[in-house]
Amino acid sequence: MAEHKSIGDQASTLLEIITTGTTSSIARFEPIDYLLDLNKWNINNNGEDSTSTTNGINNALQWASDSGYNKVVFPQGTYLINAVGSDPANPTDGGIIPPNNITLDLTQGATLKVSPNSSWGYSCIYIKGKENVTIVGGTILCDRNQHDFSPTIKPSHEFGHGIYIRGSKRVRINAVTIKGATGDGIIISPTGLLNYPGSTYTPSENVIIESCTLDSSRRNNLSITGCDFAIVQNCKILNAGINDGYHDGTLPRFGIDIEGYGEETVDYETPLNVIIKNNQFIGNVNSSVSNFNGYGVVIEGNFADNNISYGYSMETTISNNILKTNNGTNKIGITSIGVSQGKERNSITIIGNVIIGFSSGIDIRGKEITVIGNTIRNFTNSGISTWEAEDVLIAGNSIRFGESANGVSLNRLTDGHIIGNEITNVNRAVWAPSQCISITVKNNVIMECSQALYTGNKCSVIFEANTVQTKASPITYVICYEGSDIAIINNTIKNASHFGIYGKGTTKIIGNVFDALNIYIGFLITGGSAFITRNTLLFTRSTSGIPTTGISLSGCDQAVIADNIIQQVSGPESTVTAINTSKSTNSKILTNMCLGSIITNHLTDVLNGNITDV
Repeated sequence: MAEHKSIGDQASTLLEIITTGTTSSIARFEPIDYLLDLNKWNINNNGEDSTSTTNGINNALQWASDSGYNKVVFPQGTYLINAVGSDPANPTDGGIIPPNNITLDLTQGATLKVSPNSSWGYSCIYIKGKENVTIVGGTILCDRNQHDFSPTIKPSHEFGHGIYIRGSKRVRINAVTIKGATGDGIIISPTGLLNYPGSTYTPSENVIIESCTLDSSRRNNLSITGCDFAIVQNCKILNAGINDGYHDGTLPRFGIDIEGYGEETVDYETPLNVIIKNNQFIGNVNSSVSNFNGYGVVIEGNFADNNISYGYSMETTISNNILKTNNGTNKIGITSIGVSQGKERNSITIIGNVIIGFSSGIDIRGKEITVIGNTIRNFTNSGISTWEAEDVLIAGNSIRFGESANGVSLNRLTDGHIIGNEITNVNRAVWAPSQCISITVKNNVIMECSQALYTGNKCSVIFEANTVQTKASPITYVICYEGSDIAIINNTIKNASHFGIYGKGTTKIIGNVFDALNIYIGFLITGGSAFITRNTLLFTRSTSGIPTTGISLSGCDQAVIADNIIQQVSGPESTVTAINTSKSTNSKILTNMCLGSIITNHLTDVLNGNITDV
């Protein structure tokens, strides 16, 4: 990867670009306008004569620049552009080719229309190796609906672009509408290849795309493959990759695709320092924004009806976006792939987003991922999930209304912290079926769930200081673990039914309060080791039938049950079994207070200081 500055080092430069559209290194020109003389340059603005019109525009632009003008104003009309370059091997270098230090002003109602063609690639405006170029206003209408898609050497025909920016500096595209490209509405690329012998790599730098409408490109509305500083703000990015009734889209069909080129651990093109801010993404087929492998990308304050992905990227921030879909999509709101080959981590921050109506809210993959303060609603699979992830913080999120779904699903997670979340109206609050190591679930408020925690085999979990209130459900265990190393510490759990805790493994249950338990068994431990101390279990059984048991051990050896309070507060039974270790051996049952209840123990057990009042 190319050496690049940290985001902190670049912040002041980025702010200046956003607020002023320039930097201190950009030459400032007093506007000197030239009104395009159509007759002088043999330019047609009635949608005819593409060759003479294109040549005339290019000649006029060069003459204006040479004559000291820095703005060329296009009169109202339709300009038919020959967008196909003269070299069949590289036809994308055709169209209008602006010189340095020029503004193309299309605001009087100019439309640049790509002449229908059969080329696999073209550019309506081609900006290569230039500096200080601005396109403002007007419409670029590409030929998607009239294109001849006959087979060529590149049969996908996915390289026809509205504006192609290559290895250029300080380019601004402002208030331009671009529709119907056979490839991308706009593409931002370098010249040359990075880390390739004999090639000079020049990324595009300081590119601003603002207040534009990018619509119905066959491939992507915007592709960014190699740059250093690019900003896309206040744009409408619509319908990338749709079937427009003439031709279907072509992959990947993203609103914005941030994707450099590389092989194995070597980067040949790198998208660096990209800001995607305050845009609307509607109707893009496969993704609103895909940051496949960019570095230092900020995706902030956008509205999207499809997903945002951080892919294999590094140092990406996804913040304060609204992602909302109403069509029952099975997609994930914010998604990912993992750590890129040869890299150590992702370093991703996902903060303050609102995600509504997706199958899952956020899918976490990779290493060093922070997910804070997001609001997730109306999901059908998981609010937040992980897969092959490491060093993950999930904190302060509000996850609601996934009645048949999991609030947080953890798979193959190492070093995960689920802290201070509100999880309400879900099936399972935290579900960790396999290979979750060093997981802390702490200070969460879990309400109206069927199950607070499930952990499967090969998991190590601390469940601490959570507040839980369950609802009636076919799932019978508030906390269930199978073959796990688990510590359940200082939680408050109310209104459990059937069973409070059920599991087998290395068990520590310390300092919990189980209140208003309408359950048969408080704790049922069926094997492994058990250390159970300072818990309070208050039973309020409303029906008779299966006898109530506070703590029941089966198949355990040398368990410790100490300093617990077990009380039948109300219910049809006059006596309950506070502790039953008759199917375990060598248990130590010490100084427990068993009110309205008895102890049933094994003959190998040690009992000392327990209080029973029956």
